This record gives sequence, C-alpha cells and structure tokens, in this order.
Amino acid sequence: PAAGSYELEFVEVPDVGLEPEALQARKEREARSAEGFKKNSAQICSMRQMHDFIFSTHMAYSSKRLLVDREPVDPKVLASY
Repeated sequence: PAAGSYELEFVEVPDVGLEPEALQARKEREARSAEGFKKNSAQICSMRQMHDFIFSTHMAYSSKRLLVDREPVDPKVLASY
C-alpha cells in the first residue's frame, strides 16, 4: 500500500452468557453482513477507498444514515451485544 504496510488482528471473545437463540441470530446476521461486505469491498483497492466506504457509504458510520430511518435490529441479535 502507498501509505505503508499494515496488519489487522481480530480477537475472538467467548460466547459465555449468551442464550443459544441470541447467539444463532447473531451468527446469521454476521454471515449476511460478511456476504454484503464481500460484494461491497470487491472494488476497494486502497486504504483511501476503504476510508471512503466506511465513512461515506456504510450506513453504520456515514453521516447520511441520519437522514433515513434505520432498519430495526432483531431483538434476539440485540441481546448478543
């Protein structure tokens, strides 16, 4: 990358205390999110493009999300946060 190399690290946390129904709902939501990210990120080739995606396009972080009604999150999934 033009700005230098980088390394990402993901730390897994235990599912202790999560109800099985909430855990299953969370896994399903994360699987859908991962598929969506694969499609959306296929054209991202630089950190600049990734930054633009995260802060301009992705509805969790862009300010334009404040202009539209948010899709409700399944209560089972909410229980997993």
